[in-house]
Amino acid sequence: MTYTARADELKAAMATVAGSGIVHNRGRLAAKWELFLALFQDPTAGGRVLGWEITRKAGTPEEDPDWLEHWELRHYRSYEDAAASELAFQEHLDAMVRYFRDNPRLTWGVVPLGMEITLVDERSFGGVLVHYAECRLNVTCQYDQL
Repeated sequence: MTYTARADELKAAMATVAGSGIVHNRGRLAAKWELFLALFQDPTAGGRVLGWEITRKAGTPEEDPDWLEHWELRHYRSYEDAAASELAFQEHLDAMVRYFRDNPRLTWGVVPLGMEITLVDERSFGGVLVHYAECRLNVTCQYDQL
């Protein structure tokens, strides 16, 4: 299974979790912050920033014939203090953790430990304050699935 197909499967799975927003099957970047933010402006969220990026960060040989892939999932959500966006942001992270705990099997591998939340922060992108999280997903598969 190609890298793109594996990333697409993760994207489709994550998009099923309510409140995911726009899920990209790759890391995104733009020369101008407003163009970067536009990639995550979800019309179902009133045009506010809401979404995820998926990218593989590393791969490690395991006991033959296994392979362990390390995926990084980055989540963005517009900061809205009056709407208590911090609570919704954290609740959504919990929902994503539950999803991968309850659905560890992918067509090409298994998520043995579920999703880890490795960083939660606030960031300013082009003058827009967002909640930001980095998450890790380790997926074990067989070499013939690469």
